[in-house]
Amino acid sequence: MSDSHQSLNLEQVRRDLHLLHQRICSGWGRIEISTTDSSGDCCVLISKAELETMEKALEILCEMPGGKEVCEGLTRIAAESVRHFADQFEVPRVGFLQADGDGAGSNVSF
Repeated sequence: MSDSHQSLNLEQVRRDLHLLHQRICSGWGRIEISTTDSSGDCCVLISKAELETMEKALEILCEMPGGKEVCEGLTRIAAESVRHFADQFEVPRVGFLQADGDGAGSNVSF
């Protein structure tokens, strides 16, 4: 992640979650959360507003000339990630990344 993003381990997040939640919700920013073991697993905490902005940007991209092919590629990558997650953690899958007709593939369900 870039220098403008903070990286914390899971123990730090557990201790300060309410403060981190408040900070992220009141402004833009991201916090990378890693485990304390050597697995290298991590996730990112972002505000809902930032997520919605990224989703809107993808919708705009998909509406541009050639965007449909880009979105189809992103949908394939995301679907593979969902399959990997579901297989790794034995998550029951009802469906995943179903295109809503415009190629955006914005509907995700488990």
